[in-house]
Amino acid sequence: MNIRKLNLDVKNINNNHKPIILNDGKRIYADKQIDKNIVGRRVNYSMTLFEFSEEYFKLYEQFINYIKDVHKTEVILVLTPYEQDSYNITVKYNPRYLEMENKFLDLAQKNNVQIVGSYNPNLFNCEKSEFYDYRHPKDSCMEKILNEIK
Repeated sequence: MNIRKLNLDVKNINNNHKPIILNDGKRIYADKQIDKNIVGRRVNYSMTLFEFSEEYFKLYEQFINYIKDVHKTEVILVLTPYEQDSYNITVKYNPRYLEMENKFLDLAQKNNVQIVGSYNPNLFNCEKSEFYDYRHPKDSCMEKILNEIK
């Protein structure tokens, strides 16, 4: 049984020993999860056998338009960057990441949806110190990206 105490009062979210997910969905990493000496490596979660599906991408586009048209809600797509060395290794090994980023950019333009961010951290001056590990940006990096929202 999974019992969640939703009114969790976090006294000290720094130097924590367990990861915490706040009520707003924000994740606070445990100290042991933060990599102090990030070494670039290939980002590869679920991309080894990746095969682009035009059918699923169209379904995703329909979903976005459903949210916009039926629920009258603004949709903003956010691409989160990877640590720079990891990004360089990843796109060299697997250029599908660049292809997918371009597909999201085209989707946003075609459907009049704002898109912010990029897998490339250089575009937002996100430094190595602004990552928890080789693939997860800290708040300071994400703030640079989210400041682009109009």
